[in-house]
Amino acid sequence: MYMFRKKTALVVGCLLLSLEALGQQPPLKAVFKLSSQLEQAVESSVLSAQLRHRARVAYRQARVVQQRYNALPSVFVGPSIQFETMDANLSSIPSATVSPQEVYPFAPFLTLNTLPAYFLAKHNFELRKWLPKIYANQQEILRKEKEFKASQVKILHPPSYDMTWLANQISSRTQYLLLGEQHGASQVQYKIADLLHALRKQQPKREIFLLTEFVEEGQSWHEVLKYPELKSYAAVWYAAEGAEIPVIGLETPLVRQEIALATLENPGNNASVLNVRSVWSSLEGVRLRNAKWLKSIRALRAQHPQALFVVYAGFSHVDYISPYSLGTALGGPETYVAIVTPDVYLDNGRPMLGGHLFDTYTNGAFYERVLQFKKTALRHLAGFDVRIWVPWTGE
Repeated sequence: MYMFRKKTALVVGCLLLSLEALGQQPPLKAVFKLSSQLEQAVESSVLSAQLRHRARVAYRQARVVQQRYNALPSVFVGPSIQFETMDANLSSIPSATVSPQEVYPFAPFLTLNTLPAYFLAKHNFELRKWLPKIYANQQEILRKEKEFKASQVKILHPPSYDMTWLANQISSRTQYLLLGEQHGASQVQYKIADLLHALRKQQPKREIFLLTEFVEEGQSWHEVLKYPELKSYAAVWYAAEGAEIPVIGLETPLVRQEIALATLENPGNNASVLNVRSVWSSLEGVRLRNAKWLKSIRALRAQHPQALFVVYAGFSHVDYISPYSLGTALGGPETYVAIVTPDVYLDNGRPMLGGHLFDTYTNGAFYERVLQFKKTALRHLAGFDVRIWVPWTGE
């Protein structure tokens, strides 16, 4: 039994090293074999000090490789697109109050001790696959900047809060209207509320559902108003109620519960809350959440095959280009992606133009408040069917 545990710990440690050491990539088949072995591993001991040291060395090697990406012109590396170290607070990834089977139902071998390392290894493994794709997408957008300019749709209406013009683009054949926002801007929520009213006027008899990240699965939207950071969404929920559009929660209760617990245990200490948020906005956290949301969406679709599903979440969850996005999973002629962000926002105190990846990549070359392209291929490359900038009010 001792030898079994020792060998298993060694296997898991080596897997973690392999998943983090981007600088020493094994062949693709070997990578997927390692991932498969990791998921099939049996309950292991806590990694030995020697293995943890080797993991830290591998992490530093991975950081060197990531810096090569960062050094390239205008490469986007956001908060979820970075390697995470095993040297940090493992007990908070996720927190020690979480059952491992809540996070990974398919992995009964996980314990509270091994869950954090497994989560980090999965994150770094997924990131290794996605960094080259993210870079290739960014370069393709830059290469086709002139083509994007030539394909722009001239918007004849003023970019007002009347969203009838957008509702008119949603036909009776559209199954999914995916609305992506930049978090933390109340003016965006007023825009979404106005769109819901316009949709109901445009399709008065159609069954419409609003499925959202901002309400927990199985809860009423009234219940989430107790969370301070979600109070500004009340305008959206009341608009949905007035338009007779049921609100369906998508968020896994685990995510909101962890944030609430961190707030309760550390009153006035935002660092703990932000740490929990960063866990669930990491690449692995987003992958887990999106997979759960997609399962709920498809289950509801089976019951309402003709309904219009308005899916409202952060833009990285719903566009056409972000890792594991719903836009990619649900994309097709019956899907329409609209991104709504402030025209400027603060990033660590610095004013930034726009919020979506396309605006980051092109560095403000497309400054129109309403941005659309004629060619479908360019829309999918940009990540949206329309991008809307709302005047920022600082709220």
